[in-house]
Amino acid sequence: MRADYARRHPEVPVAALPRPSFKVKTANGLTAAIIEWIRLHGGAARRISVTGRTLDQRKHFIDVLGHHRHVGQVKWIPPSMVRGSADISCIVRTRQGVVIPWELEIKIGRDTQSSAQKAFEKSIKDAGGHYSIVRSLDDFVEQWEKLIEG
Repeated sequence: MRADYARRHPEVPVAALPRPSFKVKTANGLTAAIIEWIRLHGGAARRISVTGRTLDQRKHFIDVLGHHRHVGQVKWIPPSMVRGSADISCIVRTRQGVVIPWELEIKIGRDTQSSAQKAFEKSIKDAGGHYSIVRSLDDFVEQWEKLIEG
């Protein structure tokens, strides 16, 4: 983030560059912080979104009395992603140089895995990948150290 800002604003001294801040009490904030951590430590990470999208097929018109009307419907298009996919998909390298695919599911508070997420976890582990449920930044750092130290 800082490197991108520095590239776009070369006139700003390095000491004056804004530092990113993350609200790690929310799932979105924790996800952003973890992705940035992985990138800063030489890994590649991306956020996975498994939501579909809406397709608005309504037509808007004004009737003869001047009232605004909508005719038609809004459709929900299901996602093309695998149901139950983890929130973060990344590739990291251990201290021994082994490259590991790692899927991270972010769970805040009392949030639990759905059956689709459990099936996805099983498929990742069966394929030889790593899958982790992360509940806090400290939890992630602990899992990171175990995985990287191998």
